Amino acid sequence: MSDDLFGFSDEFNSFDNDVADDKTLSTEFLAEDENFELAFSDLPNKDTALFRLDLIRYLERRVKGGWTPKNLDKLLEEYALLKKTSVPSSRTIADWKKLYYESGKDVTSLIPGHSKKGNRKLKNDSSDLVTEAIQTKFLTKERVSVWNK
Repeated sequence: MSDDLFGFSDEFNSFDNDVADDKTLSTEFLAEDENFELAFSDLPNKDTALFRLDLIRYLERRVKGGWTPKNLDKLLEEYALLKKTSVPSSRTIADWKKLYYESGKDVTSLIPGHSKKGNRKLKNDSSDLVTEAIQTKFLTKERVSVWNK
C-alpha cells in the first residue's frame, strides 16, 4: 500500500518484501541467543558435574532393580576401585539422579549449589526504613500546617 489517507503507508507490507526467507531471520535470532547463554565449559565446578554424570550413567547401565542402597552399594565399590576415587553414599547418588531427571537430563543440574547457600539478606538494608517513613510521613491524611512550626 502506498500513501493512502493522510500520507500513511503500511510498514508491514514493506516488511514482507524486505525479508528474503525465514531461514536467515531465524539464524539471526539464534545468534543473538547464543550471546546470552554460558557455555558449559565456562561454568564453575564443571568437573564435579561430569563426575556425577559419569557415576549416574555407570550405575544406570548396571543396576538391577531400584536405586536402593542394597542394589547400589556393591556397584559403588566397583566404581571406586575402577576409577580409583572415593564415592558418596547411595542416598546422595539417588538424590543426584533425581535432580538430573527432574531437570530433563540437564548436566548443569549436577553442578553443586554451594554458591546458593548462606544468608542472602543485606546487613544494611534500608528499604524497611524507607517504607516506614513513606507510610508515616506521606501516606497520612493529616497534613502539617506550615504555620504550626
